[in-house]
Amino acid sequence: MDPSFRINKYVWKRENLEPINTQNLDSLEGIASDYKRLSDSINTIKELRNGYGEERSRFLEVGVESAVYNDTCGTKWYFDKAWLNDRYKSNYIVLYGWKLNVSSNDFESIDSGVFHVEKGKSYIRKLLVDDRAHLVAEKDVSVKFRYDKKVRALLIPIGKVTKKVLEVAIIVAAVLVGIVFLYLVAGFIKFLVDISKGLFFTDRNLMRLKLIAFSLLIFPVAVFILNLTMRLIFWSYFTADVKLNESIWQDSWKPIGLGLIFLALYRAFKQGKKLKEEQELTI
Repeated sequence: MDPSFRINKYVWKRENLEPINTQNLDSLEGIASDYKRLSDSINTIKELRNGYGEERSRFLEVGVESAVYNDTCGTKWYFDKAWLNDRYKSNYIVLYGWKLNVSSNDFESIDSGVFHVEKGKSYIRKLLVDDRAHLVAEKDVSVKFRYDKKVRALLIPIGKVTKKVLEVAIIVAAVLVGIVFLYLVAGFIKFLVDISKGLFFTDRNLMRLKLIAFSLLIFPVAVFILNLTMRLIFWSYFTADVKLNESIWQDSWKPIGLGLIFLALYRAFKQGKKLKEEQELTI
């Protein structure tokens, strides 16, 4: 039987691919088994098939993760063995700034695919369109990365040693950024104290406002550059299906807005200092 069919001017050619989410469910004690148990079993097996992430640490748009992948065993195997045994875990660097153009359900479309794992290999099931031949073909395209659907992030495989090094680097970077943040907060508090004492147009206050303003404005730019750097480092893992995650810009307006406010204050205080000095010279 010809698996192809026609929609409008296109012939849709099906490749007799296996369904993505077929699994042997855990044994149930009869047809009247609890529906929630069945639903939880199905969802857990789907996650095991595509990657069940457990340990995750993050700094800005980069993190590390340990995950269990298995497309043959069920939930009992996971909770009895894999969950407690590092031997079944794989390690990944998580790129939160990049995501897949994936379908919101288990069906691929013209502009989005479905990520899945078969026998330890990653694939994107997608529809490839040939306008000249008026042909649409359903294909499984092999990819080198994994994908975390929960957080919509790209996973790049790494070794256990690399994971430990990155975990330390993430902690160090987080501590350094925390110190910088506390320093800026302390500078703003000192600025308010000086204002309360009537010390408005001082060089220290100008320096504090300038430092806070530029730090807030540089932060979202640094995040963007970090994501582009990850793209350059792991360029061989990227395909046309990988897109920049727009979520990295959702909260960017907050530091940018605050930065512009402090920049305006800096310029106002700088002008005030200049007028004050001119007035003192005149007197």
